[in-house]
Amino acid sequence: MQALRTTTRDPAAPGRWPGRRGLAPLELVLSLPVLLFVMGLMILIGWAATFKVRTQIHAREAAWRSIWRANPRTDAQEMPNPPGFPPPARMSVDRSHVPCISMATIELALYDQHTVARGPMLVDPRTGRGLRVDQDLLDVRRGMITGRAMVDRGFPVLGQMPPGGYRHEVDFPVLDNRWQFWQTGLSSNNSRRSLRLYPDLAGRWQNVTATHTARFRQLAAALRGGLNRRGMDLFDRDGELAGFYGGNRDYYPRPPRNARTSDRGDLSRFTDRLIEQIQGRGRPRESLDQAGIPGALTRDFLRMYRELARRARMNGQSDAAYVPLIQQLESFESTLLN
Repeated sequence: MQALRTTTRDPAAPGRWPGRRGLAPLELVLSLPVLLFVMGLMILIGWAATFKVRTQIHAREAAWRSIWRANPRTDAQEMPNPPGFPPPARMSVDRSHVPCISMATIELALYDQHTVARGPMLVDPRTGRGLRVDQDLLDVRRGMITGRAMVDRGFPVLGQMPPGGYRHEVDFPVLDNRWQFWQTGLSSNNSRRSLRLYPDLAGRWQNVTATHTARFRQLAAALRGGLNRRGMDLFDRDGELAGFYGGNRDYYPRPPRNARTSDRGDLSRFTDRLIEQIQGRGRPRESLDQAGIPGALTRDFLRMYRELARRARMNGQSDAAYVPLIQQLESFESTLLN
């Protein structure tokens, strides 16, 4: 006889709730929006950090590519944005921007006392006071350029959530002042920087050198007038010389290397030496090289006309156009030597 087996559910243990089977899908449906929202926030934070770093990098790039030694191109600001920074992102440079650098007034006043700027103290022997330094010239903020990068990006997810996107603006200042001659208002690299660094020195320098400058101008006027009176308008033939020799000829006298002084005795010796380079040594002279600038001009013109006459004869042409000029120059050569 088959035994009958029956099963009964064990009653719940005292103090325990019975099992809640069948509610897990409902809990997943209820918690899924919260999980998706948290995941979206994670994406937004990562996206914001990525473009924040990119904006910082490209602000630096905008500044550095505008520095001449880093990028000699003149159209640096017209270059396209890098591939990782596509439009409508923008990169620019502001050279007029002066960032707020908190510096006490007493520290600004120390510019004209610092040994780097002043070097050996320059003292006026008459008044016993030191020369004033141009503080604006030494202000490092004058050469400040600021690279700027700006990017607007919408949210990749949760686009309806305010404010709906990112906007990153980053400034990156760089010092570009190398105190080169064009940055300090000088005409060339050979200009005296001390006259720009010490404003009071320029006026005193002109007072000291006024007499010697007048002597140079008087001599130059006499030299030009003397040549013109002889009918040798050589100063109007610079183009002819340049065409023959392949470039302009430089006849200016060169001062000695140690000529940067304000001593009146040294200035007088330098002046006499430069005047000798202009008007030449005393007669009699052995060659045109000792006749100063008139001798150098006569030598170069004689060499040019003699060569042109020789070429004309070799080509079967007449040298009649050059013979009077050569004779005139040879006559003037004898005047310069004897």
